[in-house]
Amino acid sequence: MYETVTPIKDCRPCHDSVQVRINENLFKNKDRSKILTNYLSELSKQGISIQIFGHSKNNARVFSNWLYLDLTEEEIKDLQPTYKIIENLIDFRTTLNFSNEGAVDLAHRFNDTLRKCLN
Repeated sequence: MYETVTPIKDCRPCHDSVQVRINENLFKNKDRSKILTNYLSELSKQGISIQIFGHSKNNARVFSNWLYLDLTEEEIKDLQPTYKIIENLIDFRTTLNFSNEGAVDLAHRFNDTLRKCLN
């Protein structure tokens, strides 16, 4: 259901978030926006706050929100390959006391909720 995001070599991780990508094939012949909106809502009801890069309008990690790039609409459209990489990318901000048990519980909730939203 998900793909892990491989860290870049020689890049020091911050460990302040968990990032996974929803497999693109799960959306074939389905309304991606509706599924993702429901997914965010269902997780929120469980007290889990996430952002999906390609679905969140105000995430600072989404390149199209970087006003300092000074790109035209046409130039942003040229970045479609980059957008395809991040459009299903989940960003979950962790806390200082985030544990292995918490990660396992989170993974189960992500999976159960996504299955529910896809059906």
